[in-house]
Amino acid sequence: TGQGDNYAVIGNADVTRVYAAQDEGATLYAAGMESSAGSISIASTLADGQTLKLGKNGAVEMIISPHGTAASETFSLTNTSGTAESAISLTSTAGGVDVDAAAAKDVNIAGGQVALVSKDDAASAISLTANQGTSETIVITNTQGTGSSAVDINASAGGVTVDAGSGVSIDAGAASNLTTSAGALTIDGAGGVNIVGNSSEIDVTTTGTLDMNAAAITVDASSGVSIDAAAASNLTTSSGALTLDGAGGVNVGTSSSGVAVSIGHTTSEVTVNDNLTVTGNVSGSGTISGFDANLNNQTGTTYTLVAGDNGKVVTLNNGSAITVTIGTGLGDGFNCLLVQKGAGQVTISASGTTVVNRSSETKTAGQYATVSIINIGSEQYILSGDTGS
Repeated sequence: TGQGDNYAVIGNADVTRVYAAQDEGATLYAAGMESSAGSISIASTLADGQTLKLGKNGAVEMIISPHGTAASETFSLTNTSGTAESAISLTSTAGGVDVDAAAAKDVNIAGGQVALVSKDDAASAISLTANQGTSETIVITNTQGTGSSAVDINASAGGVTVDAGSGVSIDAGAASNLTTSAGALTIDGAGGVNIVGNSSEIDVTTTGTLDMNAAAITVDASSGVSIDAAAASNLTTSSGALTLDGAGGVNVGTSSSGVAVSIGHTTSEVTVNDNLTVTGNVSGSGTISGFDANLNNQTGTTYTLVAGDNGKVVTLNNGSAITVTIGTGLGDGFNCLLVQKGAGQVTISASGTTVVNRSSETKTAGQYATVSIINIGSEQYILSGDTGS
């Protein structure tokens, strides 16, 4: 034991304990505590249920509380009144900071704003990693934010890459956009790309050109398919034929009366491989060849011409006399051939119409005689050919 100016020495090198009071309940006051040679141990034998406090009560204090039940032991660091951004500051000037919790326990960081800022110019400067098992997930949740950028991921200078070992699902509760401020937007699926609108419309809109390139393009619709263009348009093939096949027929026309429909090319031919029915007028500047007239074979003793006989050859085959009646409504320009195929002579009779013949004859001359019927307008018909009386 000794003393000097401004210091006091208690004990010698063999002293292992110094009691300020017999019951260890005294209060020691000092401006600091130092150890020039060894370690300093404070409360290494602190009894369970007691606390070690460092700091001012109700201000800034650290509390260590051992407990007989290990799960009830606590350590707390509290700044009660400090309002600065660094009210509690944990700094490692040269090394790192490691926060490690048990596998089944949470690390909870709560505050007005939580900022994670990297100070290193390196890949994975900020990394969130889960690597403990197949059931783990990483979740980013904004519960109450209603703005369009409630969750905002920004890469100011570079890109954003999302890599997944399985599928990627983006689910939104309202209309959404995938946009680029410059350059193209590419969607590439190794197994294809499916764009599904459920029962709503899928709209592909651009002020430029819509270009679809593929080895083949198939358009399937449970209802109709409509292609509407505001200017002259083409359906073309660079090789092979272009086929239009409609289960209920194929209509080629315009929605406006008087607008021409052009089929073919000035240097190519148009082939019709089935029956061709024209309900309007046909005009042209070329020649017509290779056409066979349709036959209408009649075996009765009476027959009335119909509009469908226009351009046909009507054969009349009966051993008794036959009467062919020309009624109204067949149309101007109606024409057909009548052939007396059998022994029965054919008489051409008018009903509401007028039949004229330069020889005033209205019958066929005999078996195999052929006459023509031509409507020259106003329900007047010219009968010409192999006529008789």
